[in-house]
Amino acid sequence: MMRNPIAFGGRIVANMVRVPDFFLEVFGKRLGPAFLLFGLWGAFSLLRTPYPGPAILLAIWMLQPFVSLVFLPTHSVRQMSHLVLIISSIGFTSMTSGRASTAATSVPLAGSLLLASYGLLDAKLAFLVAGLVMAGALALISLTERSEDSRTVKEVRGAAMLLAAEVVEASWSSAPADFKTPSDLLKWMVSKNIQAAHVDERKIARPDLISIIEASLGEEFGIGFGTEAGALRLYLPRSSATD
Repeated sequence: MMRNPIAFGGRIVANMVRVPDFFLEVFGKRLGPAFLLFGLWGAFSLLRTPYPGPAILLAIWMLQPFVSLVFLPTHSVRQMSHLVLIISSIGFTSMTSGRASTAATSVPLAGSLLLASYGLLDAKLAFLVAGLVMAGALALISLTERSEDSRTVKEVRGAAMLLAAEVVEASWSSAPADFKTPSDLLKWMVSKNIQAAHVDERKIARPDLISIIEASLGEEFGIGFGTEAGALRLYLPRSSATD
């Protein structure tokens, strides 16, 4: 570093140019662009707030992974992946909170369409699909602003966006009818790679399974999300139960 600082600086610049490739390697070509768009909007949302503390802390926290750009560049994005998820979640929340400005949906929507256009022009199918699906979800959010049943519609915005992150639905009816204990249900969910159970009180398909889950809250299952009135709930298998 001291003998040839110019070459040392050139190494950092050359590795920084490779960061987009590292990013897609870690998050994938379909999910990577989504995280990038959410992250950019999340960073912008943080900078717009009158309280700079969180933005400053995240910026300082992100300095450490940049050390890898000098010695182990392929590890740089992996070491900051948790920060990418944090900032992306901020952008995601800004878009789906129900208090978002017009720019909170129109700008990411434009970015999604540009991503789809790039994928079409450069024959990158993953980018094209990611852009189109995200644009569809964001357009749905924008259109539901004028819905008469706005409260109900806003509750499903998160689900609409999660569909752009490759979440696949498994029907409640696909579960066998002979579960006796929460452990039996949990083992079946793990065997089918089912990572969450979504409950809508307005349409309960399998009350027997919901009773089993609720009876084991704090043990085999936990609540990952719930609306204020409890009409929508997301149950998650506890990690200790799946080990």
